[in-house]
Amino acid sequence: MLSLLIWSNLEQLHTSLSAQTQTRLNESTTLLQSALSAPLVQMDYATAKAIMTETQQLKGIEYLVVLDREHNRLIQVGWEGNHPLPKIEHEAFSDESLADNRFDTHIPLTLGGTPLGTLAIGLSTQFYTQARQDALLRSLGIALLELLFSALLLVSLNYWLGKKFIRLTEQAQAIAQGDYAQRLSTSEHQEYDQLVTAFNQMTDAVAQKISQLEIAHDEQKRLNQKVIHLVNYDSLTNIASRYSLDSYLNIAINQKQKIALFLIDLDGFKFINDNFGHQFGDQLLKTFALFLAQNIPQEAFLARLGGDEFIVIINETDSKQLAVIANKLCVAIAEHSFQVNRQQLQITSSIGYSRFPDDAKDVQQLLNQADIAMYRAKAVGKNIYRAYIPDYE
Repeated sequence: MLSLLIWSNLEQLHTSLSAQTQTRLNESTTLLQSALSAPLVQMDYATAKAIMTETQQLKGIEYLVVLDREHNRLIQVGWEGNHPLPKIEHEAFSDESLADNRFDTHIPLTLGGTPLGTLAIGLSTQFYTQARQDALLRSLGIALLELLFSALLLVSLNYWLGKKFIRLTEQAQAIAQGDYAQRLSTSEHQEYDQLVTAFNQMTDAVAQKISQLEIAHDEQKRLNQKVIHLVNYDSLTNIASRYSLDSYLNIAINQKQKIALFLIDLDGFKFINDNFGHQFGDQLLKTFALFLAQNIPQEAFLARLGGDEFIVIINETDSKQLAVIANKLCVAIAEHSFQVNRQQLQITSSIGYSRFPDDAKDVQQLLNQADIAMYRAKAVGKNIYRAYIPDYE
């Protein structure tokens, strides 16, 4: 019975560790595919590399390499120089993966169904291998203890020793059920004391391993949350990212919601970057994002499209009301004095807006129509807004 209980405990531990390892691989794959798509579309390789570097801190990720659609390397973290990438493996725990303690695979990178490239990733299988070895060693130790236990039972048939080994069986059952706080007390019987000591040492080792696994799980959960934040929020302005914008628009369009999308572009931002420096320009974008958040309707959705372009989405009202909102934004921006690095700066903006479903049938078309309207505003002198009008294309 003791042997059956111990074997059952080992099988449960083995199954749990295998499932945990597979879950970790799946979570890493999903997060990386989501996190890297938007920066790659914008060719923002610095942000992509920052996400990859942060992700590599997750225990078990050895390298990350982004390849374009022609399989040219764009970004690599944790892989040395131009050495050839390993052969793709299709099963995480195949003989090949376990032989070199690493699972080498490729993840397709897409955005809205459009292929962007491939992510080559090496995931360590050492965690699984070590856990399996530990389980095997513990099994051997437990089997040895069982042999000692059986031998002592045959030698010591008196009632006192019988009661002691009943206690040992109860303790083994408690540990099999996850109660690692149980310990046995020693007695004046030398053989029994040796068994008790070995049993307590085994219990301490198992409890320590379980504690280490829980700590590692908590750390991985914290890093996963950090990566999720990088995916959903723009790293510079801390407002919604391009990925969050696409998700929001897809949900709204799938639910047939009537919405209006305003595309806001800063006038003369290139001049500011060229004359004051990119650090100054980045600080202006952060200040501008905060200003927008405070000057749009409370229920509106705000996101950074990329560069100096921002998106505001509201539930559609009538055409006159949309024009009023766009005009108020233009005037508010032009009249506001933006403080950047102790300097006061006056800027203007060009705004274009389009509506769903009146002007577009999908996400990309809605963005394109707003972009067309914004460039019409710039063409007539900037510091103005324009609605998308099909006849003017």
